[in-house]
Amino acid sequence: MPFVSHPVWSFTKACVYRRDRVFVLAHMPELEEQGIHITQVFRWSDEWSTFRIEWGCTALCAMEIPEPGLLSMQPEGRIHVASSSGFTEEHVDNSDEGPAHRGVLRDIRLIGEHIYVAGMKRQVYRREAPGIWSRQDQGILIPIEDDSIAGFNSIAGFSENNIYAGGWNGEIWHYDGQIWQPIDSPTNIKLEHILCVDSDTIYTCGQVGTLLKGRPGKFEAIQQDITNDDFWGMTWFNNALWLATTDAVYRLDHEDKMQKVDLGIKDVTCGWLHANDGLMWSVGCSHLLSTADGKIWKLEVLP
Repeated sequence: MPFVSHPVWSFTKACVYRRDRVFVLAHMPELEEQGIHITQVFRWSDEWSTFRIEWGCTALCAMEIPEPGLLSMQPEGRIHVASSSGFTEEHVDNSDEGPAHRGVLRDIRLIGEHIYVAGMKRQVYRREAPGIWSRQDQGILIPIEDDSIAGFNSIAGFSENNIYAGGWNGEIWHYDGQIWQPIDSPTNIKLEHILCVDSDTIYTCGQVGTLLKGRPGKFEAIQQDITNDDFWGMTWFNNALWLATTDAVYRLDHEDKMQKVDLGIKDVTCGWLHANDGLMWSVGCSHLLSTADGKIWKLEVLP
């Protein structure tokens, strides 16, 4: 049997809150097969600790305001909040117009001082205060009766007046704090992740090895022939872009050339990347790996 991070739990996402505090979402495949959806949140802080959420979460995000904490999101809009005040539960929108009826939420991000979520039919909400969420999708929201498959898989921003969202059919939109405007996209391939890097550089990646690089108002495809697998995860670390498929991690150099990264494990699983405070984590269904330099990778093993 290959060396894995845990023989029972399957991992999906991680959030590097800081170098010495990392959160990981995990699920148990045996329970999932029985229709039982729970989430185990593992926290690394000198040693492993854990807490359970009694429903399935697919994304997570750290916050600082009004207090440090972690938000874990269920696709239909339930939000689990873990902070120094304890555990609480919120709902983005449990009305008949919300994600349970309109389409699932795909992403949750801290942008500026607020948490944003985005999902199908171009839904976007902002957390105004604990338990209070407001719509931020005026003018782009697809009517609930529209059966077309469209929406956002990811949202990111330089500030709350400079936000990008992307998703199905290669759609990319920009929000200036008042109005959403579409941006010409060089692809109609589904985009899975979007990342704002420096003052004016945006990357978005997706199916069949699609990678786009953008400047305000313009995106271009980065041509690469190293893989046709879907890119799911992406992060910026050590002054470079890193991308993940389900079985590999890639690095984009300064000349926009892509290289496969040696993670030191045969038959490794990947899929999600997150970096912060000089540390990057790779998350696959069976493997959790961390690196401080992008060269030496450590397999993180849960007790």
